[in-house]
Amino acid sequence: MLTALRDANGTVVELIARPLESEILPGCPATLTTKQLVTWYQRHGFVETMAAGDDTREMIRKPR
Repeated sequence: MLTALRDANGTVVELIARPLESEILPGCPATLTTKQLVTWYQRHGFVETMAAGDDTREMIRKPR
């Protein structure tokens, strides 16, 4: 829904892909490993812009 709204309004989404503690939200995509998160976001049109650290990746999605 977020990406559809951003596409409709022509705005860019920027994020930092970083895993959360698995106890907080079991089954939530944010509890995946960094590598799994990057793959998940890439399936939704995001591209990696910078590897800020071992467990942090900056990503961006331009409107379609």
